[in-house]
Amino acid sequence: MWLTLRLSLAKALSGEDGGIGKLVGSTRSVTASIGNCSHHCQQGLNEAEAFGDSEMMAEFLVLDVVHSLQQGKISEELLQRL
Repeated sequence: MWLTLRLSLAKALSGEDGGIGKLVGSTRSVTASIGNCSHHCQQGLNEAEAFGDSEMMAEFLVLDVVHSLQQGKISEELLQRL
């Protein structure tokens, strides 16, 4: 259940990194308080791997890749993940 909740949080935050998360100012933004989508995707990936949940690993990996592409963050590491 925890991984499902973390995935939901990561999905919700995927739209925050350039939008509403900055409404309260750069020093007290939502993403500064609870982390950004990429942070939660990495944490979720690590936790899913620890529990041997390959389906959740795939969910977090795909979300992280899509989020990175939406943010214009194309790197060699990202291309290898694809």
